[in-house]
Amino acid sequence: MLRRNLKSFLLVGCLLFLLPSFLLADDALHQKWDELLRENVHHGLLDYSNVYREQKKLDAYLKLLADVHTNGLGRDELLALYINAYNSCTVKLILVHGDGRQFPHSIKDTGSFFSSPWSKKICIVGGQQLSLDEIEHEIIRPQFKDNRIHFAVNCASMSCPALLDEAYLPSKINEQLDTVTKRFLADEHANYLQENILYVSKIFKWYGDDFPDGVTRFFKKYGPPEIVDQLENSAAVKIDYIPYDWSLNRYNR
Repeated sequence: MLRRNLKSFLLVGCLLFLLPSFLLADDALHQKWDELLRENVHHGLLDYSNVYREQKKLDAYLKLLADVHTNGLGRDELLALYINAYNSCTVKLILVHGDGRQFPHSIKDTGSFFSSPWSKKICIVGGQQLSLDEIEHEIIRPQFKDNRIHFAVNCASMSCPALLDEAYLPSKINEQLDTVTKRFLADEHANYLQENILYVSKIFKWYGDDFPDGVTRFFKKYGPPEIVDQLENSAAVKIDYIPYDWSLNRYNR
């Protein structure tokens, strides 16, 4: 009996050791992406040249995303998965159009007359080939209905919310979404209040339906204290939109 139990124990141990990467579903899945971000994000900008040199690490992470098994994953696991997939695939898109020193001036330069960068099926998640548009507009936005995601997905542009210097993790994604949302609303280059006009990112215009309570109320909830105080004491506030800068969010040493 002891020998039989020992054999069973060893068999189970071997099977667990041989489990393919597609069964990973927790924070550990995103370790390689987390390491790349911690090493290469500076003030919300990405050192594309250094990531280019470490491209094998990025490719290894993208392979994990391709093999991950999404059935049975919880909400936070899926949300972290798809946000990280969007951001890492966007970085890969920039890298394949660069040579390590020179990169596209804008993500828009990676598209063509017939195909925008966001419509290309450049990302594989759980065996499903997806475009950036499909990840954002067919999965993240409709399935999770959380308007904070607009400050987490990154389009590799200067007017995008700053890239977080760590991977989104299931264990703390709600805290991370709060952090990036508050940080973006406090960025004076992206949003500011002047007299009775609240100048905001065009994100709020493009995705107005995702802010059904209005931009002002969203700022009252997540905005910096100085803006919140002014909004509370203003009888009527108009909304205007800041021009969007599509140039690459590149960090230069």
